[in-house]
Amino acid sequence: DGTTDATFNLLSFGSAPLGSGTVVKIKLNSDGSMYVGGNFPTVSSLNYRRLFKATSSGNIDATFNTINNFTDGTVYEIETQSDGTVIVVGDFTSYSGVSRNGIVALNPDGTLKSGFNVGTGFRIGAAIGPVYASLLLNDDSIILGGDFTSYSGVSANRIIKLTSGGTVDTSFNYGSGFSGASIQNVYDIKQDIDGNIIVLGSFTSYKGQNYNGIIKLDLNGNIVTSFDVGSGFNSVGGIRVYRAAITNDTTSNNNKIVVAGQFTTYDGCPASRIVQINNSATTITG
Repeated sequence: DGTTDATFNLLSFGSAPLGSGTVVKIKLNSDGSMYVGGNFPTVSSLNYRRLFKATSSGNIDATFNTINNFTDGTVYEIETQSDGTVIVVGDFTSYSGVSRNGIVALNPDGTLKSGFNVGTGFRIGAAIGPVYASLLLNDDSIILGGDFTSYSGVSANRIIKLTSGGTVDTSFNYGSGFSGASIQNVYDIKQDIDGNIIVLGSFTSYKGQNYNGIIKLDLNGNIVTSFDVGSGFNSVGGIRVYRAAITNDTTSNNNKIVVAGQFTTYDGCPASRIVQINNSATTITG
């Protein structure tokens, strides 16, 4: 009914000077527990910086020990592989004193997972390349998007697919990747009922073809041309398409895609900040 659940413990988050105190991501687990990530330096006065695990009742789960392990950046996305490995991405540069640029794999106790090979991680030039979006697939491989131009020395413009062990999955052919005017970030990646992926962001092209803020790809990185976005989203101080949710319409077996961002039109039709489109992308439904 919208009221506060008094059975859920309310934690307190520290802020300046070691963080903003912002929670960015909550990853729910099947047992009701959750991983929580963001840009906070403490949780209830304990040094759980950027990441911790909470029980279903909102208490800190100390068996996942991340105290003092992050020292900078923000955690933007969290995924859990089938063996319990926790994949964390963001714009941090290290974990537990070990270099980890934008990505780290952790054991269920919060220690670094051996055998997950991130190399030099995500970069944009000489700087850290932030990772904003993630999609874990059924085989524990992972598709990642953000504002990076390379991963472990391999050119990758804003999108890449990694194997379950962290190496580049070369079956995903992203070519020249995403580009744009001044900003060309990938902000969200979702999978539709057919297994294809919807990519959202501030880009204006993919592999040299015009796509404004939204595109559908298959799991090999190829453009799904039947998903006809037309002129896509318009620019309001730059194209910024941030989030999507996909719902399955069981009546017509046609999943709908609800998209939100900073836009006023989609394919030339009025759409103020939020719009729902069909899986073909051609019909605006709300």
